[in-house]
Amino acid sequence: MPEPRLLLLDEPATGLDLPGRERLLDGRPLAQGPATEVLTGDQVGKCFDLPLVLERREGRWSVRIRRRR
Repeated sequence: MPEPRLLLLDEPATGLDLPGRERLLDGRPLAQGPATEVLTGDQVGKCFDLPLVLERREGRWSVRIRRRR
């Protein structure tokens, strides 16, 4: 499905620690739109209260904590 109208995340809390899971479950939508436009390090970082860098290379997503210089 290259252009899905709706993206449902199956078990989005899998692998999260307890505080992270609870924050996710108590959260609200931060953005809506095409994943390539709204799935950013800043938006994902808001979910986890972390400075994140989100990258997509060759169709695969990766995330890491932004290191201070």
